[in-house]
Amino acid sequence: MELVRSQSPPGRLRFLIWNAEAVKFQESFEYGGSQFVPPRIPVGLADAIRLPTGIARCGDAAELLEQIGLCVSEYIDLAPEYVRLVSNFVLCTWFQDFLAVAAYLWVIGPYTAGKTRLLRLLHALCRRGMMASDISPAALYMVPSAIMPTLLIDEFETSSRAGDRDRLRLLRSGSTRDGHVIRGDKVYETFCAKVVVSRQEPSDAALASRAIFIPMLPTRKVLPVLDTAALQQIADRFQPQSMNYRLQHH
Repeated sequence: MELVRSQSPPGRLRFLIWNAEAVKFQESFEYGGSQFVPPRIPVGLADAIRLPTGIARCGDAAELLEQIGLCVSEYIDLAPEYVRLVSNFVLCTWFQDFLAVAAYLWVIGPYTAGKTRLLRLLHALCRRGMMASDISPAALYMVPSAIMPTLLIDEFETSSRAGDRDRLRLLRSGSTRDGHVIRGDKVYETFCAKVVVSRQEPSDAALASRAIFIPMLPTRKVLPVLDTAALQQIADRFQPQSMNYRLQHH
């Protein structure tokens, strides 16, 4: 049972029910005496999260990683070793809820290096991608608790301010499953895969040890346009394939 987005009516959350022989879409699902319904997520949050609308044929891991890598290489100027790391990160996000450690991808480089372009591409490729150009400390534990997304944070900068220190602490704790935040009588999770974009590596050594670093520099290559329409085409192609791969191998 997987959470997907309905095509008709558009945007509504529903379940994809899969049993290796057939696929069904349902508004609710009964199993073992329990009735399952899609989570109640605020409308703005639900709209911001990338969800597939179904599944499509996919190959094995090598084939899927190759196709993801070719897509990344087409739109982003990266050395082959970093294309491989980014591709593996993408596939890893589709199994994040089964892993003990959350993958962190840290993209560093100056302005005009194409970091945000890579972030937008990852939003189309990763499981439950959600972009944030600014994020509060509270959101770093409330959003993962709601749906465990792949959190994509643009232009992340730190200072000595209390809010920035809180963000760093929550990022550290969010890489393992025991990173709980307690507020009143509620317990929140901080665990989820994350991509962080900034101009420099974090000064926090503990946080840096949790990340895979992708350096970027301004490119002279003429790259294809990566507008909303192109991103939607990429998502329409890879989201259903990756979902199928997850269902076959989880």
